[in-house]
Amino acid sequence: MLLGVPLAMAMFFAPSLVALDQVPVLKAFGLSFSGCLKNILPFLIYGLVAMVLVTLGALPLMLGLLVVVPVLTIAIYTAYRDIFYG
Repeated sequence: MLLGVPLAMAMFFAPSLVALDQVPVLKAFGLSFSGCLKNILPFLIYGLVAMVLVTLGALPLMLGLLVVVPVLTIAIYTAYRDIFYG
């Protein structure tokens, strides 16, 4: 768990940084980690809310995930834009 959380923080925004901003991979890991670290409380709340939404979305034969996954993806993109362009 001690290694998993920092690794998840480093990988959270890295794909967006590489794909949308053409940032080199290792630098994207560092930027993603620092962006998550600066916003640790909002990401804690996001993680808890996402866990509840995924659980509720999985109840109706996984059909609720057709709504939950795009909403969480939009939330991640919005956070990315707010942190790295705001």
